[in-house]
Amino acid sequence: MVPGSFDPEPLRWLGVAGPRSRVLRLLTAVLAVVGTSIGFAIAAGAAWGAWSATGAGHGTARASRLPAGRRPAATVSGTQVSVSWSAVFLPSGADVGGYVVNRLGGSSPIQVCRVATPTTSCTDTTPPTNQQISYTVTPAQESWRGATSPPSAPVVVAA
Repeated sequence: MVPGSFDPEPLRWLGVAGPRSRVLRLLTAVLAVVGTSIGFAIAAGAAWGAWSATGAGHGTARASRLPAGRRPAATVSGTQVSVSWSAVFLPSGADVGGYVVNRLGGSSPIQVCRVATPTTSCTDTTPPTNQQISYTVTPAQESWRGATSPPSAPVVVAA
């Protein structure tokens, strides 16, 4: 062998010599599987989360789903509408953080109340008049939202 030249023979037993080495093929296959898995996870709407903790010992964490809101009842009183609903709870039995109440009847829902638990009612003080409107309730836990309730029966506020 000429001094300063490269002899690939010692690397052949590792499978890293040659243009289509086993290592290169293996690396390509691993990257293809990882890339495909990430692509499927993104397409499926998978949620990702991360956190850090310090200390010693063991711990567990369990994800929970916020429940759907219950159908509210809407009652007209003068020029206002009282909206009430039954409480919903997390699978653990704990209260949800609160509720968001939206008015339906225009081109898009309008948030009229946001209340913390244990409150299960609110008053819409500015409903439109002479128009059918209804209300939905969505459980909320910080920035998380449960499924929106079915709408209340429609009501009309007289002018």
